[in-house]
Amino acid sequence: MQPSAAVTAPKENHAADAQLGWQGSTVNSVTAAYPAVDIGFVGVTGYLTVGACCGAASDSHVNDRVTAWSGSGILFTSDASFHPTRLGYDASDAALLANL
Repeated sequence: MQPSAAVTAPKENHAADAQLGWQGSTVNSVTAAYPAVDIGFVGVTGYLTVGACCGAASDSHVNDRVTAWSGSGILFTSDASFHPTRLGYDASDAALLANL
């Protein structure tokens, strides 16, 4: 992976944007402390374009809330909620491959 320019936090004030800024800052800190480490930040914003609220579930890159009923009648929220779908993981892979 080629060294990347410093990553700055996006100007938008959304939780996801804040997380991207945090991740980019972490990568910048690691590369500053360990220059021999070949690491870089790969943003996926341009690749994960269909969120849980936009479009049919079969086309989404991110799961909506995923639930299941337990045997005792309790509704559980799955750990898969608000995480990438198969299409989302494929889009993330495309982002990584484009940045190698």
